[in-house]
Amino acid sequence: MKKIIISILSLQLLSCSTTAVIKTDNSTEKFAKTNPENIKVYSSEKINEKYIIIGEVVSNVDANKSSEKAIKELKKGASTIGADAISNLKLEIGIAHGFWTANSIKATGTAIKYIK
Repeated sequence: MKKIIISILSLQLLSCSTTAVIKTDNSTEKFAKTNPENIKVYSSEKINEKYIIIGEVVSNVDANKSSEKAIKELKKGASTIGADAISNLKLEIGIAHGFWTANSIKATGTAIKYIK
């Protein structure tokens, strides 16, 4: 029984997530990193703010995590390029291939900076 518990805990610690950020050429300006907790997330590109697109973000997390974890990772990635928000959020359940094959939750979105 002890071995089973250790195995389960080890698998949870080894569960992985990946995030990728692709900065667009729309803005040659470099923005300061933002706080991921302050980044708003929208499922549409129509929001009540004027903005510019500064990049695209993608995150994959193990399916044993919630979609909230995928969005949290998405926000972390967007914060590195100075995003104020993420628009066009899309969530997918799929299969991640790596060291072993597992179900995953994929989140994608557009990193945006508000124009003031």
